[in-house]
Amino acid sequence: MRRLLLLASLPFLLPSALARAAEVVDGVAAQVGNEIVLVSEITQYTDPVEKQLREAGAGDADVIRMKSEVLERLIQESIAEALREIEAAEQGVRTGLAPDTRFVLNRAALAAGNRAPDETEAAVLELAAGNVTLRRILDWLPESDARIEAAVAGLLERRVLSERPR
Repeated sequence: MRRLLLLASLPFLLPSALARAAEVVDGVAAQVGNEIVLVSEITQYTDPVEKQLREAGAGDADVIRMKSEVLERLIQESIAEALREIEAAEQGVRTGLAPDTRFVLNRAALAAGNRAPDETEAAVLELAAGNVTLRRILDWLPESDARIEAAVAGLLERRVLSERPR
């Protein structure tokens, strides 16, 4: 009788066991054009703040409001980035460099700079330091060509990068 009861309840127990075993690694919280805001990005910012809020006696409504504000800020940042890319594409930002151009990294200028490179500039610098051509940089980085070319132009202007003599 117990076996029959166990076998009869198996279809009901199996889905809940599978659900507990399944783990969501990450998810898309929002998408703005080609920009995606991941759930992990939100939790990166909200988890420490949530802990502080909970310790201070905040309720679920306060935590939800804080998470909504973080999501809104990340969406606004994605919108701003998308607008910059559109503007750069409309202005036709071009470096005027040949696709086979290679670069020399000026580490002293990088260290002396008054601002740290953004994510795209850092990726460009890493590839340029590896003697990669402009064409390969444009091909390998996931950002738009206009965004990459704007980063290269900014790095050239700040003299962090220079053209490698041929």
